Amino acid sequence: MLCRIPIKFYGCYLFYFKDDIMYINTKVILLFLLAALFGCTKVILSEFPIAYTSTNTIVIPDQYPTIQSAINAAHEGDLILVRPGRYLECITIDKSLRVIGSGVNLSIIESVGGKHTIEIKANNVVLKGFTITGLEHGPWAGIYIRGSNCIVEENFVTKHYYGIKIYDSSNNILRNNIISNNTYNFGVWGLFLSHFLHNIDFSNYVDGKPILYWINAHDRVVPLEVGYVALINSSKIIVKDLNISKNLTGVIFAYTKDSLIVNVTVSRNERGLYFICSNDNIVAQSNFSDNEWSGVTIISSCNNVFVKNSIARNGHGIRFSHSYSILNILSVNNTIIGNIFSNNKDGLYFEKSHNNMVKGNTMINNTRSGLVLDDSRGNIVKGNIIQNNKYGVWSLASHDSLYQNVFVNNSLQVYVYPFSTTFAIWDDGYPSGGNFWSDYEGLDEKCGPDQDQMGSDGIGDVPYIIDLNNRDRYPLLCPRIENSPPIADFLQVPIEAKVGEDVLIADESYDIDGQILLRIWEIDEEYFWSSKDITIQFQEERIYNVTLIVFDDCGEAAKKSKTIFARRSIPTLLIDAPDSINFEDELEISAILLDEDGNPIVGLPINFYLVNDIEEFIGSATTNLYGAATIAYVLKKVGVFHVKALFLGDQKYASVCISKSLIVRPGHHASHIFWLFATIFIMIFILIKIKTSHRNRHRKK
Repeated sequence: MLCRIPIKFYGCYLFYFKDDIMYINTKVILLFLLAALFGCTKVILSEFPIAYTSTNTIVIPDQYPTIQSAINAAHEGDLILVRPGRYLECITIDKSLRVIGSGVNLSIIESVGGKHTIEIKANNVVLKGFTITGLEHGPWAGIYIRGSNCIVEENFVTKHYYGIKIYDSSNNILRNNIISNNTYNFGVWGLFLSHFLHNIDFSNYVDGKPILYWINAHDRVVPLEVGYVALINSSKIIVKDLNISKNLTGVIFAYTKDSLIVNVTVSRNERGLYFICSNDNIVAQSNFSDNEWSGVTIISSCNNVFVKNSIARNGHGIRFSHSYSILNILSVNNTIIGNIFSNNKDGLYFEKSHNNMVKGNTMINNTRSGLVLDDSRGNIVKGNIIQNNKYGVWSLASHDSLYQNVFVNNSLQVYVYPFSTTFAIWDDGYPSGGNFWSDYEGLDEKCGPDQDQMGSDGIGDVPYIIDLNNRDRYPLLCPRIENSPPIADFLQVPIEAKVGEDVLIADESYDIDGQILLRIWEIDEEYFWSSKDITIQFQEERIYNVTLIVFDDCGEAAKKSKTIFARRSIPTLLIDAPDSINFEDELEISAILLDEDGNPIVGLPINFYLVNDIEEFIGSATTNLYGAATIAYVLKKVGVFHVKALFLGDQKYASVCISKSLIVRPGHHASHIFWLFATIFIMIFILIKIKTSHRNRHRKK
């Protein structure tokens, strides 16, 4: 085994160990000594961005038998180097130290049953190069980080309850860590924004998938193959089509707003989804199941919408909680509609959370409560099915309104915590009525606000008694949960979409017995959800798939899909050139490029050609403010030609071509040459005649 102690001189190791024998790099040592003589020694004890005052190095097990004993003896800033080997111990790092192993599978720290295998309690700690293994999910955490400004890199963490857990700390760096086969692999916990500001990149993996940890991200889509998602101080993020499991929190929104979670499955985490101080987000058509503490935990978050989700077999289905004494913010004005809460301990839990809307949900077969109202105010619980739970509603000091719900076969329809001051409103007045109770034994023989008039009205003649302070004055004899699903539709304006031009896609959906609460648009996997209508510019000529999903105020959904073909505009090209020209005269050609409305198209190139037997490229020019492009060319041929202008097109405009004929005459330059040659020919002819005549006379003599 090779273990290099990281003492370097300009990047070269001074000495190292192999098979327990120390080898000295004599050349480097010599350079080191020579450099020292000239005062230019540079020793790099570590390549980490943390300043340490100490240069003392401790080697394990040479100087101390265990890592913990070396930590106890070390001073702030010391470097502890751990040789290959198996170290059976749990360690606590409570000083600013650098603890460096020989690498994964070389330096192995194996838990002996302590609370954490490694606990980092100090700031400015470096932990690198270890395999950290537990006793089959026995120790609480493989690496438990309470300090800030620490670096944890190149470690393998396995067989713990938590692999790596970061708790109430800031500015830690994680690089190249492999976290696998723990009950819960990874998680960051905190309340303040600073607790979530860490540098954690894609080089960290949980069960073979990278950790996604985005800070200050905006207008982005989370990639599919990730094993953990954290969005910190971000906005307009889309989280879709994921399957996340086995973490402290599967998906975390911390101080994040205006984002969308759709069609995700989050299971077998401690907490499936965690919102902390995150507002105006949408969670739709997702599955939160088999999470130990909760499917969804909401702390100090407002104006979020949870619609059409399946929430099953969790500790709490959705739990709204608070840290009011610390954050001074409560969770208010959230909307929970059309979800199914089944087989949880508690389906939906409000703890000191106010003015939320709960409508159209099904809370069934939860082992304790379908709904918990704990010191809550102003929540409206309407039109829900609450069935086969131990307690339909568990109430403690709450002041909420519950009506038009269906309570069926709960062991106890409503449990009011003893000695509490619950004063809930259990009906919506007459004739709207209260709730349906499967164990109500009253009759319906009378009607009216006081139920003292003859004739039935579907409302029980006597109240349904919960306790001395809580009663349903108008119990319903039949459930009134009848909801027609919405109708989804949309249109586009204009009907013919053009690339690069605004297209209005207008929602035409409606709900005959309620209202449209939420719209989610999908255009070729790009999502929009903040407005009824959207205006978009298509950027290339092709067919686009457009889908609209609408949810009514009871959580029922409807979907409409259409295709929109966006075509390129067809421009008009005009050409201006003379009909004829003399040989060797300068030819000026102009072309004008106009859009479909007759407006000039500026800044695009036009190519010009001269066509006879072959096509000859003669130049290119760019259209000016008037859409005109002009070139000049000197003719070198005589004959009949075609002058052609060609616009090749771009993403927005289609190509277009135009041509016109051109006659090139010999011209005055050609005439001079002709008469010159003609004169020379005549003179030669005359000379030949004179010479022939002279020879004939000479022969006659």
